[in-house]
Amino acid sequence: MKQGVKLPRIFPSEPNPYEQLNFRPADNDVVLCSYPASGEDIVLKILEKLRDRDRRIFRTVGDSLGSIGSGLHVTHLPFCRSRWNPRARYVLLLRNPKQVCVSFYYLFKKTFQRLYGRAPEENCSFNTFYRLFVNGKVAYGDYFRHTRSWLERTCIKSCLCEERSSVPDTENLIILIYEEMENDLEHNLHRLIEFIDVDVDASRVSEEIKETLLRKQSLDCRDFSSSEGRRKKMGLAGGWESHFSKEHRTSFDEWVRWNGNASIYNKFWFDAL
Repeated sequence: MKQGVKLPRIFPSEPNPYEQLNFRPADNDVVLCSYPASGEDIVLKILEKLRDRDRRIFRTVGDSLGSIGSGLHVTHLPFCRSRWNPRARYVLLLRNPKQVCVSFYYLFKKTFQRLYGRAPEENCSFNTFYRLFVNGKVAYGDYFRHTRSWLERTCIKSCLCEERSSVPDTENLIILIYEEMENDLEHNLHRLIEFIDVDVDASRVSEEIKETLLRKQSLDCRDFSSSEGRRKKMGLAGGWESHFSKEHRTSFDEWVRWNGNASIYNKFWFDAL
């Protein structure tokens, strides 16, 4: 824990991960902001393609803060621990916390295996991880606290009202919903193109991105055994349904309703409480 942020311990980083707490993007930089396992790897590929068609090398500058060149960054820090620059541009990515929980679980397992050459301890089941997640005891803390910190940059009152269309993007912050991107990629590409102000053909880029993502999903699914199931792979929608027991769904609904979180949840996702 540093400055109120629960930073990850098993993610290798160079330089010191605490240095990301002082990160401040330059003017005109683009920063992708999300809670971990929200589909940021996919959106980052989209931003790379929109920003520059040339190949670039990902350069890590912190375990959750990266620079891809030409002023493109990604961070999992909550807003209150970030250095806000009103002349930078922020892309806020939100994803259904049910799917985030499942994706985060597999991200943890995959990262642990990569770092230590073995699977986590046997008692680290999905049920164990689920309880850590809803209690905010995973890296970067509580999902809704993190989400609220960024939504308040637009207007938390607007974000909590009944009409979805009343949630405004600000001049330098755009909100993307992962599930909406899955349903209508081209529309959201148009929004990003206008926001970033790049001169590209949205329809053409949309087809290129779809092909890239299909190849990526095909390759990524090989990383998991058949017993785990391909739809459990993070990035594939619907995985939470095969993981959440009846008890999980009941306790999840109670967690979401706590402290007014149902207003945010109902606002952005179809399977509203």
